[in-house]
Amino acid sequence: MINNNRKRKENLNNTKNYGSIFEEIKNWPEYLEERFKAVRLIYNLEFSKLLDFLNKNKNLAQPELLFVIDYVLQNLKDEGKQIPVLDDKIFDLLTENLDFEILEFNNSQPSKTTADFYIDLCYVSHDLGKDDFVLKIVERLSQYSDPEVQAETVKIFFMVNKQDLSFNLIKKILDNKSELRFMKTKMWLIPFLTNFKNEKSVDLLKTIIDDNDELYILRWLAIKALAEIGNEEAKKKIISLLDIDDFMIKIEAIKNLGYLGRENLNKVKEFLNEQNKDIRQAAILSLKNFGFEGFAILKKLVNSNEAEDTIVAIQALSQIDDLTLKTEALDILKGFLSNLSDKQIDIVVTIINSLSNFYLEGEQFLKELLAKIEGEKINKIGNNERQIIIQTIKESLYKIQLKKYDKKTFIRNIIFRQEPVLVNPAFGQEQQRIISELNDIVFKLREKNDNLIGLIILGSFSKGYYFPLKSDIDWALIFKGEKDQELIDSFKNEAFQKNISLCLDRSISLGEAKSMDVERLSILFNGIFIGNRNELRQAQKKIIIMLREEKEERKQIWESIRNWWIIHNLENYIRGIERFNFSSKEIAWIRQIRKYLWQLPDYHTIEKFFLSSEKEKQNN
Repeated sequence: MINNNRKRKENLNNTKNYGSIFEEIKNWPEYLEERFKAVRLIYNLEFSKLLDFLNKNKNLAQPELLFVIDYVLQNLKDEGKQIPVLDDKIFDLLTENLDFEILEFNNSQPSKTTADFYIDLCYVSHDLGKDDFVLKIVERLSQYSDPEVQAETVKIFFMVNKQDLSFNLIKKILDNKSELRFMKTKMWLIPFLTNFKNEKSVDLLKTIIDDNDELYILRWLAIKALAEIGNEEAKKKIISLLDIDDFMIKIEAIKNLGYLGRENLNKVKEFLNEQNKDIRQAAILSLKNFGFEGFAILKKLVNSNEAEDTIVAIQALSQIDDLTLKTEALDILKGFLSNLSDKQIDIVVTIINSLSNFYLEGEQFLKELLAKIEGEKINKIGNNERQIIIQTIKESLYKIQLKKYDKKTFIRNIIFRQEPVLVNPAFGQEQQRIISELNDIVFKLREKNDNLIGLIILGSFSKGYYFPLKSDIDWALIFKGEKDQELIDSFKNEAFQKNISLCLDRSISLGEAKSMDVERLSILFNGIFIGNRNELRQAQKKIIIMLREEKEERKQIWESIRNWWIIHNLENYIRGIERFNFSSKEIAWIRQIRKYLWQLPDYHTIEKFFLSSEKEKQNN
């Protein structure tokens, strides 16, 4: 955000296609131009020139460039083009300064950020044919006690064909019952066992299921994993669970009968006649995997006299994969919504949520339904129910919108845009409205009080992984002098009136700059800014001048600000796995290429940028 001079070309009405990633270099500071020169050489596959360029500019020969190389080559491969073999000299140059000693665990464990970098490096090094290098890293990472790091280590061992090491690490983690912090990792590792499909993985899953001291959620996941493996030993185990006394395990076994073959349909039919609703509904869910026969039963069950059975049948219908049956299922669900006034609200909500599984066909119907409800063309439903239905439709439309987006383009833009908010596929009219409204609010407040420099939008909204209806907005008002609490309250009230959901308030006063911690100082160099950019630059310059006065500690303080940017701006992109279905390698590209391109420069460079002439330095 320190690049204040360049004109911003983003048009809120045309945000999806940015064109060339090099289009704005002309107005960038020199340190950004140099970074993009290296990127341009990679894009042009001019590796001999890249090697010469990096040898002359050793400060740019950072390992993060390997992620750019891998990103470019993998995209060429996806397009069916022949890709060149990377010169070993380039790989060696970019990795020669890596500090493997920090992964030796002699005294203490490296930071999570450091571990994440080496995990990311494993993925791209594997792509580049450097599995020996990967093993050198992952053998050290396997000693790391953080659950997330251990889960990634399992995947990397498997990736480089060290299945025994991968399996043994999984078993070691699953055997650890004393640390609850491993629970999320265990929930991921149990489904991962389906990749092995061997006797050892089946035996381990059976052991988990039979362990009465294990948590039910893990035993349920083990049952599902066994069903997906689906060999004779796995089938035999699941069928045996139908006769045990443990009610919770029996229900999960029933749910997964559909994975074991159509010969089990008669068993499911028997369970459909059970008086116990949990057993009955588990059987209903299993019908989605029984083809036409299961579909015929589900069609009848959606008209059940039991509302809860109807809801479960609707969910099962929406999860059917067969395209022919899916079309008919959509017609059934649409028919249910033809008359909302005689339907229970929870059934209506279930159907609307289910329609997000039908992609474009579901989208068109939901848009038409939303128009009718917002236009009050559907009568006999209360205002409260109307609002619930409207909100549910919007959530389903967002889910469909995310399925439509071009992930490849999104990843490219989120990497190469300095402020990636506008490339988010969920960025639509509502998000345009939010930015426009915030701009108007800040403009009005600045007219009342020139002590206000402007607003900085932080968090997921500014970083491009904002998810509508789930994400709030982190923010900070920037004041020249003392913070004005009355003005802050006015801002919050105005935002509330405009239906803008605010979260953390990190407002700062430049008058308190000397007493601010690193997190507060870093806010001035982050996020999306709305306000007077010249005054913001002066505020940033004031921080740099203040650091100059610290002499011995200035570089250390500035490095802390840079590191805070890395931790809080890059690490959270891991949420993209859940929100946008990014793979681990795609997250690695985003984190490490953004780090190379957009990380704040070292202290010497930032001082030169803000205090460009010796005269200016002396005057200050």
